Amino acid sequence: MIPFPEDAALNALINDENAVAKDDSFFTLSTPLSSQLKFVNELIDSLEKIFLWVGVAMALFSMLLLFNFISVSISNKKKEIGILRAVGARSTDVFTIFYAESSIITLICFALAMIACFAICPILNSQIAAALGASIFVFGPVSWLVMLGIAVLTSVVATFLPVYVIAKKRPVESIRAL
Repeated sequence: MIPFPEDAALNALINDENAVAKDDSFFTLSTPLSSQLKFVNELIDSLEKIFLWVGVAMALFSMLLLFNFISVSISNKKKEIGILRAVGARSTDVFTIFYAESSIITLICFALAMIACFAICPILNSQIAAALGASIFVFGPVSWLVMLGIAVLTSVVATFLPVYVIAKKRPVESIRAL
């Protein structure tokens, strides 16, 4: 409940809430503006949930794609990995090679995603602003850091398992696998 003396009438107008006077009486202001703002807030809340789940699904899909790419890359390089291990390379050296490859792929994908976001967000915001009178997509430094964190996490998780499996094998097994 909002106390009446301050800006209760304005808050009730905006939020379509009850306002309370000093004598504990209630009143509700319902105007077309409050109804429109309530609709926009509900729309933004539902779009936020939709975009969150779409983003999670895309992150999982990208993790699977990167996992598949690294797995295929490792399976095509088993002999080279076995030779590296036979001449004295440690498992950490093999990890370093494939994490470097994964990092390069991740940075390229991150750069392309940033360019796409810088290009698409203003277009979507202008179209939504024309329809609703509000901008929904805010793409700032926090968004950049979140995207980078997701990209790095995806890269590390998708690279670890395939590299771990091949790096723990004996060199002779890797060479004979082909």
